[in-house]
Amino acid sequence: MRKRSARKSPSQLAPLGALLAVLGPLGSVALGGLSTACGSDSANPPNPSAMTGASNPTGKSPTSSTPGNGTGEQPGVTLPSSPDDPNASPSPTTGGGEGTPSTGSGPDANPTDSPNPAANPPPPPAGITECKDPSLIGPTPIRRISTDEYVNAVRDVFNVGVEIGQLPADEKLGIFRTNVVTRVTDDNFERYRGVAKTAGADVVANFAAISGCTSTMDTSCVTTFLNGAARRLFHGTLEDADATLISDIYTTLAATDASVAVDTAVEWMLLSPRFLFMVEFGKNDSTTRSTLTGSEIAGRLAAFFWRTVPDNALLQAADSGALDTPEGVRSQADTMLSDARSLPMLQSFGLQLLRVTPATAGSDALEVQKSDQVGEIFAKASTDATLTYAGLITGDHPPSGSELQAFYGDEDRRGVLLTAGFLESNKNGMRPSPVKRGYVVRTALLCGTLQLPTDPTVMQLVDSAGSSDKEVFNAHSSNAQCWSCHKMMDPLGDAFGQYDATGGFDATLTQDTSGSFNPDDDTQASDFQDLSGFLTMLSQDPKATECFALQMTRFALGRNETENDACGVQDISKAFGDASYSVRELLLSIAASSTFTSRNAVVAGGECR
Repeated sequence: MRKRSARKSPSQLAPLGALLAVLGPLGSVALGGLSTACGSDSANPPNPSAMTGASNPTGKSPTSSTPGNGTGEQPGVTLPSSPDDPNASPSPTTGGGEGTPSTGSGPDANPTDSPNPAANPPPPPAGITECKDPSLIGPTPIRRISTDEYVNAVRDVFNVGVEIGQLPADEKLGIFRTNVVTRVTDDNFERYRGVAKTAGADVVANFAAISGCTSTMDTSCVTTFLNGAARRLFHGTLEDADATLISDIYTTLAATDASVAVDTAVEWMLLSPRFLFMVEFGKNDSTTRSTLTGSEIAGRLAAFFWRTVPDNALLQAADSGALDTPEGVRSQADTMLSDARSLPMLQSFGLQLLRVTPATAGSDALEVQKSDQVGEIFAKASTDATLTYAGLITGDHPPSGSELQAFYGDEDRRGVLLTAGFLESNKNGMRPSPVKRGYVVRTALLCGTLQLPTDPTVMQLVDSAGSSDKEVFNAHSSNAQCWSCHKMMDPLGDAFGQYDATGGFDATLTQDTSGSFNPDDDTQASDFQDLSGFLTMLSQDPKATECFALQMTRFALGRNETENDACGVQDISKAFGDASYSVRELLLSIAASSTFTSRNAVVAGGECR
């Protein structure tokens, strides 16, 4: 077990001062033991205007966190209207909830948002730029754990359930959910404190079964249990100061009430930055990058593959030195990927990548099966090494649900882009949307960036009676300001013109599904005659496979890349190609890479970035 001396708490965690009210006279001692790496939890998105957190002098979050609605859905963030809505208003709309079951067993929930490229655009693919210095690595922010990670961790360590809607909402950076931009607000902290208080009481109520101790008064057993739980909750690393503090909390309060002592210790652990954030220092074995310790790698592996904290077996592997080599990390990752606990991660990646809306509570069987099919296709990578990128795009993936089977009938639905889940999620009201479908292909599968016009009124289209969907949306081509952006989306989305807003096939919608495939810009466009030709081009394009490797790397790291990551990302992309573009091999290559097992070198008290 690697332990470290205590460090000062960063300024962005000031709301944790409320912990004084929880711990009473021990509060000042508790805050002294909250240890984090440095003074900023902000990421480094490419657009400085998108920065909040450390660079925001007000310290206020630009996103809105509203209470859960009781259905397990996540409150979302405020984003502008859709760019292709004929009736779109230039005023912003408030995100609703794309939810997951509150058990934490399902794929990560996505905050609802309109596919507005200007709202939070994916960064330029810095990871695909020229490799200049292999010793460099991009800045690693202090990432706040996701709602699913929180729910899963409390379940796995204490066997206690948490309602996901009670937690602060997650935010997005580009395509994926990751909490690296905004600070923890007072409202965020109050939510965490409320959940921690409930969890602490639940642990005490079932303490014997959870801990294996005869009672809360068995000092030796209780402190051993609490320290073991803390190491897991703190993502594999328990500092000396934190271990001492946990013991002090328990022994001091147990003199009066042992149950209150356990309750308070559990609450403290669940409010500690060591749990709420991924705090990593590494070995400081280089002036430019710092190799993570075995315990820190265990924390990353658990967060990536299982969306939780390390279990005891993973920590034992770290302590034995099994995670000290790329081969050892790859072997452990292979075991974890084969475990059913990796399925929600794979499902989540697919749903977020393709902007698929998960079915909400109360949805009928067909709607559930539509979104589930997308996740099921990506989840095949858990055990099937033959699933390739091309297989995702053009492979045969029959649905498992009878309602969805009946919906498809005898249609040939090859590839994940022909699933009703993808097609229905990317629609415009009751119309299918070539813009939204093309936008996903452009940004998610080709790593393109788009910028909306400064005047949102130019996005409004005229929906004339009797006009086909293609005719309505092709009006973009008559407006130069629109077409500069839409030429990168609409010709790709036109390929899906025979699929309606429900994802059903309807040949009467259009007889023309031709278009142009331009992986970089319109000067390199190749025409396709139909949908089949488009999918074949997409499945074989080198830029698409390179982009897929980059997207998975972003997802695994929980951050966007910089030019300093170019060498590492290109190594991962090459390994992907060498493995015949096996999705499973890509996941293992990422886990074993130095990009995953190291961070930029930092000094305690210095800038994270």
